Amino acid sequence: FDFEWSNRNLFFDQYKRTRSYFDNSDLAAHGLPSPEELTLLEPLRTKLPSEVFTAEYQPPAAADDAQLRANLRKALELLQGAGWTFRDRTLVNAKTGEPFRFELLIDQ
Repeated sequence: FDFEWSNRNLFFDQYKRTRSYFDNSDLAAHGLPSPEELTLLEPLRTKLPSEVFTAEYQPPAAADDAQLRANLRKALELLQGAGWTFRDRTLVNAKTGEPFRFELLIDQ
């Protein structure tokens, strides 16, 4: 999602980017993992990016089209690493052929 472009061109820079998927809730990410979170994360350390333990979460940003394209390539790389591929211009599970689907949860 190109937040910067949308905010600039559609919303006249009225919005500030949230830093968590669950902003303004008890589930919002703040800073580095707490001791309680580290207890849960530690067994998964070798399977998680090292940044989970060393850097605060920052949503992807794109200052220009080249950076936006790089973000899209990284997203595709992550999806392919998780077993997804393109067939006939559709993202599908490489083993089952099932189309990729996701659900957006919004607060109303």
